[in-house]
Amino acid sequence: MHYNHAANLGSYNKQAGDDGMKNADNPAMPTLTYDHGAAMQGLAVSVTDAPGLTKREMMAMHILSGLLSDYEFDVTRQMAAEIAVQQADALLAELEKSQ
Repeated sequence: MHYNHAANLGSYNKQAGDDGMKNADNPAMPTLTYDHGAAMQGLAVSVTDAPGLTKREMMAMHILSGLLSDYEFDVTRQMAAEIAVQQADALLAELEKSQ
């Protein structure tokens, strides 16, 4: 996927609904790379096919890290993971309301 350098450099962060994807499913940190072949055609940025973690996954990871940093948080690993995902979903739902 290539983007016009002048119009789109650094503007990969699409709004939810642009392509049918929910905001939670968009890449948390899409990887941009310089593509010499594209530059020769007037395009300078390409987005890799491996965008990495979704926003939902990234949020759940950070929430889980916070939960597990509390040594008094006494639940199973499975329960901690479920709570982290539930909290990420709740945060994303709240963020959708504010848009």
